[in-house]
Amino acid sequence: MLSCLLFLYKYKFNLLPEVCKCLLTLNADNNVTYNFRNVYNFSIPSHRTSLREKCLKVRGPKYWNSIPDDLKSVDSIFVFKYRLRQLIIEKY
Repeated sequence: MLSCLLFLYKYKFNLLPEVCKCLLTLNADNNVTYNFRNVYNFSIPSHRTSLREKCLKVRGPKYWNSIPDDLKSVDSIFVFKYRLRQLIIEKY
C-alpha cells in the first residue's frame, strides 16, 4: 500500500519518467468545468475480474482516493512518507 501511494504521489507531482504519463488519469484531466470536491482524485477504470482489481491502475486510485485531502496536497515527498506511515499505523 505504501509503495503504491508513493507511486501515485510521484505521478501527481510529475516526478516519474514520461513513459508513466499514460498509466493513470486525474479527474482534473477530464475537462471538469466546476470545482468539485473530488477533482484532484484519480479516476478508477472499470473492471470485471478480481485479477484486474489487483492491478495498479485500479487499486492505486482506490487507495489514493481514500486518504485525507491534506495529505494529498503535501509538497515534500519526505513529509508525505512520514505522514502516510503515521496514517497506516493509526488505521491498522
